Amino acid sequence: MNKFVVILGPTATGKTSLAISLCKKFKGEIISVDSRQAYREMEIGTGKATIDNGQVTIDKGDTPIHLYDVVGPDERLNAFEFSNLAWEKVEEIWSGNKVPFLVGGTGFYLDVILGRRKLSNISADPALRFELEGLSTLELIEKLKKLSPPRLEAIDQYNRYRLMRAIEVEEGIKSQELRVKGEMPRDFKCLIIGLTAENDRLYEIADGRVDRMMEVGLLDEVKRLSEKYGWEVPGLKTLGYREFLPYFEGKVLLSGAVQKLKYNTHAYIRRQKTYFRKNTDIKWFDITDCEFDKVVSDAVESFLL
Repeated sequence: MNKFVVILGPTATGKTSLAISLCKKFKGEIISVDSRQAYREMEIGTGKATIDNGQVTIDKGDTPIHLYDVVGPDERLNAFEFSNLAWEKVEEIWSGNKVPFLVGGTGFYLDVILGRRKLSNISADPALRFELEGLSTLELIEKLKKLSPPRLEAIDQYNRYRLMRAIEVEEGIKSQELRVKGEMPRDFKCLIIGLTAENDRLYEIADGRVDRMMEVGLLDEVKRLSEKYGWEVPGLKTLGYREFLPYFEGKVLLSGAVQKLKYNTHAYIRRQKTYFRKNTDIKWFDITDCEFDKVVSDAVESFLL
């Protein structure tokens, strides 16, 4: 039976770096399951890239990473479409006799891929969308909370489009009875590895990463993208980008925008943890434990035998 490995967890847990190490050992390839890293041109703020000698580079060594750069910042990609793309890559990697490693922190996308949430390509309902556009952001949050608290926890609550789209999908699931539990769409086995740590430690790591992003050109990236696409495109409404709009409007100091990004990242970490907690199939590993990476490697080796 075909197998693959999932490495999930909140941001700042080092999922990709661990996955790269495991891929080298077990002849694997990575499929990124991160809704923000699917955007082209958004390298620094999504954590895909660093800057070396003034050049933006994707630091992945010799390990292929699939589903980076799928759409432009002005395009949309829903969970149904992403799942189809992911499965195409999974089967492509299997055909090359390699191990797919699905790596990311976008819990809802992972659930759709794994068959824990089953969706059709639910299209926008014009009448419902008209109704939703008349609601405040707080009202949208309350509406989605009633429909699906887990879905609310998993998405960016500052993004009105994502809130409205989530409500449309949940209404569609409810009416079409498409939600299933534990049903796998294909014949496979998977090992689901979760990386975690105490919140304070993750906040510290995340804050350091934000500082490094600023040092290597995040502000320039945001400025370039906002000038090219404007602030209303989906990409610039995501974490790591939207926080700088008040700065460019002259409403806050740069230090305030950076602090807001750190605060929002902390909140995102908490939401991710809450969402993943419901999946009892996840084998959790604390990244602060001594030699945790060796323990994970041993678990993967045992699974793949």
